[in-house]
Amino acid sequence: MDIKQAVTTKTGIRRRRNAPTLTFVVAVLWLLQIAGNSFAASSPPPLPAPPGIILDYWTFDDTNWLSGHGFPPKAFYGIQSVPGWSSNALQIIGTNALLQYHEMETNGLTNIVCPNGTIWLWFLPNWASTNSGGTGPGAYGRLLEMGVYTTNASYGWWSLYLDPSGTAMFFSAQTNGVGATYLNASMQWASNHWHFVALTYSPTNSALYLDGQLATNGSGVLYYPSAAVRATNGFSIGSDTSGLNLAQGQFDWLRTFNYPVDGGWISNYYQAVIKAYGGGGPQRPGNAPSGFLAGSAGMLPGLEGCNQPSPLTMLTPKFQGTSVRLDFSPNQSQSQYDLFYSANLTTWTNLGRSLLGTTSFVVTTPPMPKAVFLLGTMQDVNGINGTDAYELLIGHTDPWSNLAPLGVFITQPANNSILP
Repeated sequence: MDIKQAVTTKTGIRRRRNAPTLTFVVAVLWLLQIAGNSFAASSPPPLPAPPGIILDYWTFDDTNWLSGHGFPPKAFYGIQSVPGWSSNALQIIGTNALLQYHEMETNGLTNIVCPNGTIWLWFLPNWASTNSGGTGPGAYGRLLEMGVYTTNASYGWWSLYLDPSGTAMFFSAQTNGVGATYLNASMQWASNHWHFVALTYSPTNSALYLDGQLATNGSGVLYYPSAAVRATNGFSIGSDTSGLNLAQGQFDWLRTFNYPVDGGWISNYYQAVIKAYGGGGPQRPGNAPSGFLAGSAGMLPGLEGCNQPSPLTMLTPKFQGTSVRLDFSPNQSQSQYDLFYSANLTTWTNLGRSLLGTTSFVVTTPPMPKAVFLLGTMQDVNGINGTDAYELLIGHTDPWSNLAPLGVFITQPANNSILP
């Protein structure tokens, strides 16, 4: 909100018309389904037991490289902050660079898990695959890695990585003298186009999704680095632990989960981003995404792309009898917002507009058992059919239709194919 009808966008394309800088964030909120589909009026119901949680997220918008939960890197050097399609992006290119985080923070919060989870991220290669006439990354470029690869699997290793030609992606691991490549998928990428990569894995199976579409299934995760290795090395983004084998490109909107996210949800997420951003990652006028500005969720944090000076965040929902109150902080007293929700990321409902001077909503009939909430700003670039957010989500029209083209490139199916 983070299909090989892959709509990708050439980096650097901008519209000519300026608009206020806004941020689009997806907030995932799981609500409890209880008997009778109602809440007990006498006391708040117990919180739900979702299949898992979002562990942490990285927007790469600040030069301190803080995670969404505010944790700094374990180590970093040779990396760059560059303009991305949602505020800034992390660039890892050259011969030696490192961005490394702890597996677990000192307060006990876990950033990543090896045997059962999901990783998703957006990646823009500064190379083209050799089967597209390019050079590839020129090495086994790491997208994300824990531990250290050894020829005899003696140390412990876990990695999602590319082959030197940029024509294949692999998920492999090692421990105690044994190892396995759980999956591999062929690919054909052009240079300077954003792609959405999602890896789901469990002890019984694994799956790789490229641009929202299942690329391949794989075997279950049985081998991964020991706790001691994970504590020592943490995990690195865009390179191996030594700052070598660089992916040679840009990263944005990295998320980690402690459960395998459903493939339908991944596909819908990708399509929702395309719909909201107009092509898998262009920069809207004045670097404004599309009139969306939203926060995290109290139960399952999910901030993405927050480049506002004072970004809104969603606080823990408050159950009030049969209603749920959603508060956003900080309170921006001179602004109003529309609240939208969806249970599937495709069909949206407008829940109303906040009162001037407040960022609080009371949802009288909360959607069950889960929902995604978006705050829409009052941005209205064409002044015709309501706010930009309303046109996109409810009216299914493009408020920027009278502006210069975004420069969207369709890689599959054929060029000029009609999108759903």
